[in-house]
Amino acid sequence: MRFTVRALLTIAPALAMLAGASRGHAGDTLYVVNTGNYSVTIYNPGKKGDIKPKRQILGAKTELSNPQGVAVDKHGIVFVAGEVWPGIVTKYSPNKKGDANPSAEITGTTTAMEYPFGIALDSSDNVYVTNSDPDPAADTVEKFAPLASGNNDPAPTATIRGTDTGLSVPEGIVVDSSDNIFVVNNTSETVEEFSPPAAGINDAAPIASIGGGATDLNSPVGIALDSEGYIYVANSGNDSVTKYAPLAAGPLADTPPIATIAGSNTELDKPQGVAVDSRGYVYVSNSGSGLSSVCEFAPPVPGENDTAPIVKIYGIKTLLNVPMLITLGK
Repeated sequence: MRFTVRALLTIAPALAMLAGASRGHAGDTLYVVNTGNYSVTIYNPGKKGDIKPKRQILGAKTELSNPQGVAVDKHGIVFVAGEVWPGIVTKYSPNKKGDANPSAEITGTTTAMEYPFGIALDSSDNVYVTNSDPDPAADTVEKFAPLASGNNDPAPTATIRGTDTGLSVPEGIVVDSSDNIFVVNNTSETVEEFSPPAAGINDAAPIASIGGGATDLNSPVGIALDSEGYIYVANSGNDSVTKYAPLAAGPLADTPPIATIAGSNTELDKPQGVAVDSRGYVYVSNSGSGLSSVCEFAPPVPGENDTAPIVKIYGIKTLLNVPMLITLGK
């Protein structure tokens, strides 16, 4: 079952900087969007327990509205996707905190955004947003030019949409340094890879995809890539994180994970976001009925990893409140 509040990120070591939303480096800052109180909380590297965030973006001036996805560019500029209609993307200058005005935003009917969820940036700072409307006709990935200052209602420069795409309530998204796009579909329980879209409407099949019973995908939400192109997916339906080999070109493949983080020792509870640092350590946000948290795990070995997190951020001081997607950045 999809978890929402509405009425309730190949790739080789040389490609160390993914331009997307779900991957970082050892020692990077952790960014978390919280849909329970419409905020972004930011934590220094290596912190654990009931600790205060380094800073928090929260308040009426921020224009945060049901935030679900977060991306951070190489300068520390923060981008947030708000799952409302019409959709909204807000941008914040580095080190902004408190009730701060966004430096730019995109919203309005021209954007064609409907309940945007995931957000990622490509190598040229173009913005990609997944639209997760339950209406299949509205299941799209929209591409926008880099955000100009102020309030903008631009048309997307490219759209991935149509029956051939296989999009089915797309949520998590990440873009690699070749600008290939990886999307996780919550309803069809698939992961798809698309080539960089041409201008206009792109109703084309993905260049690679996985899905089926062997994959163990179960209401997947967040997606990340590591420095070698391995794929990590947070599955809210079975409280797991699954790791896959880089996708092979071709039709849908029912490929089993090469490693899984799951079991009672992991303390995973409705995991939503996932990120991987350059050491291969895995970060996961939990939004279940228990205490909101972010857990860090050692690099998973092949097979099932029912191991306790090596670091866990949780408690009242953290200001975590139904955390959704996460990223690592400057």
